[in-house]
Amino acid sequence: MIKRVLNFGVTESMQRKLIQQIRLTNLVILLLISSSILMLFPIFFEDGLAIVIYIDILTFGLLIVLLKLNSLGFHLLTRVLVSIIPSIIVMVASIASKYADPANVSIFDFFDARVLGAGFCVLPFILFTYLERKIIFITIIIPLLLVVAFDPIHSMFGVGYISFFGKMPKQYIVLGIYIDIVLVFVASAIYKFLENIENLHGENTALIEDLESKNLELSALFLEQEKSTLLLEKNKGVIDSQKKQLQEKNEKLSEEVSGKSMELKQSNQELIKHNNDLQQFSNTLSHNLRGPVANLLGLSNLFTIDTSEESRKSIADHIHKSANALDIVIKDLNKIVELRNNLFQIKEKINIIDEINNIWLALDSNVKQCGAILNLDIQTGVTFGVRSYFHSILYNLISNALKYRSPERPCLINVSAKKFGGKCIISVEDNGLGVDLNKHGDKIFGMYKRFHTHLDGKGLGLFLTKQQIESMGGTIAIESTPNKGTKFTVRYQEVVLSAIESQLFYGSEVANIYLDVVNLITTLIWKRMPTPDEFKEVFTNNIEVFSSYNSDKWIIKLELLKEMPEREKQWILDNAIDTYASVGVKIIAVIRDLENSNQDFWDEFSSRTAKKSLEVLFVDSFDKAKEKLLLV
Repeated sequence: MIKRVLNFGVTESMQRKLIQQIRLTNLVILLLISSSILMLFPIFFEDGLAIVIYIDILTFGLLIVLLKLNSLGFHLLTRVLVSIIPSIIVMVASIASKYADPANVSIFDFFDARVLGAGFCVLPFILFTYLERKIIFITIIIPLLLVVAFDPIHSMFGVGYISFFGKMPKQYIVLGIYIDIVLVFVASAIYKFLENIENLHGENTALIEDLESKNLELSALFLEQEKSTLLLEKNKGVIDSQKKQLQEKNEKLSEEVSGKSMELKQSNQELIKHNNDLQQFSNTLSHNLRGPVANLLGLSNLFTIDTSEESRKSIADHIHKSANALDIVIKDLNKIVELRNNLFQIKEKINIIDEINNIWLALDSNVKQCGAILNLDIQTGVTFGVRSYFHSILYNLISNALKYRSPERPCLINVSAKKFGGKCIISVEDNGLGVDLNKHGDKIFGMYKRFHTHLDGKGLGLFLTKQQIESMGGTIAIESTPNKGTKFTVRYQEVVLSAIESQLFYGSEVANIYLDVVNLITTLIWKRMPTPDEFKEVFTNNIEVFSSYNSDKWIIKLELLKEMPEREKQWILDNAIDTYASVGVKIIAVIRDLENSNQDFWDEFSSRTAKKSLEVLFVDSFDKAKEKLLLV
């Protein structure tokens, strides 16, 4: 019976997403109907045929109408009404019950309806997805206003708090504000949860589509192999002469099948990993939000029970602390989401000794405080990778060595770096407090895990370090003995130089900007004639490459310049040349049509660049431009 009700309005031709929306809406309506029926009996036995009974019966009928409305195809309207109507009914019932039976009104009657109305504020988040956030904001306005304006609305109908108990005490006003704050925090947390889940769901969808594409390619390869076998049977007369050729073709197909199978396996593993990450993140988010929210709700209930001024002041302080704890949890989770979403950064040349010296200098006050000694064994001085990640990893490991030093002996830190088997291996070893890996080994890189509680910290550093290392395709291992010291070893695959000679820094339908960090060459390729705003946006991003990565060679494709307005050409002469010279550009290779070009403009361009000590080379292709720049 329940399954049949859930499928009201569902047809086989509908898309899966629409079917899920209809069933979810029917489920929520069914739960509201069940709640309405269950409330009839206790109200009837306690108050008889009170006005709330009639409102409850009216609510029951209205929910039946909404169920029918959803089955007739008015899905969006139904979801909007289901999101709004319960809060309105709660407000109507609260006002009507106080108006009909003022003698039995208690202070508690001004809290139960408000808390119930606040609870119904979650309905828009349940019924709408993050992609429908505009509708969420619209539908949550009325429930939020009903909760926030609870007392003014009651006062409009002559049944406000003042009408029954006189002037509102300070405790009542403060508690109402706390309930509103809790509602805002919970709504924000749920919205952020929907946003993060939608982002991770998008990654999963992309991986699933990629997996299906790989399956189609693999099926096509198998089909081609089957066709080759049939062709062999039909041409037995020439099998000897074509045997060698066929064998080579089969070997090639087998290699392709093997390669595609490996890609399919990797895609499957990546999909499993993303699903596990999604589950872990969902569990962590639920776990870490549950504590502060439960504390806030519990303290709010305790506030209504305990009427003494001293106790309520203490409860208010605890509510403030719980709200701060909730804010810290949300900020920490945002750091993790940003790290997982920020995977595609420019890989550049990194001087390992310079990075370590900069970190040691940044930690100078800690170093002087304990007289720490740093020993370096750097066998490979240069590596390629994302500089911000590399700096953060070393900073966390070295600062941890200083922070968890032993008070019984001078702090000694050994940092080594070498290459072996195509991998870069970096280790940070100290003689500090150490960790008992038998007890905590499986939790050492967990979120909010701490093992030395006598020192300040959140237990997030090693978790973020591991996430950054894994985003670089690497691993981290730990060796530790209590009261002797700890050694962290980081391993990651060395970047193939050919893979970073043309990294996309900026891309749009107007232009692409590429960066070669090996030869410090920046390339700008226009795809079409830009508008003035588009031209400025590309110019800003191009300048950022030179200033951020010390690129001093520039290849620019200006074949479209002949269509550029005179105003934009003059801006290049008056402003752009000075700006590029100021950020360190030394050589410019211009790709243009040497036969059909504005010679007057280029003569002026050459003159002004020469005054800024900029060397200009004119070529007709990208290959020639790069060849000449590498010879300079």
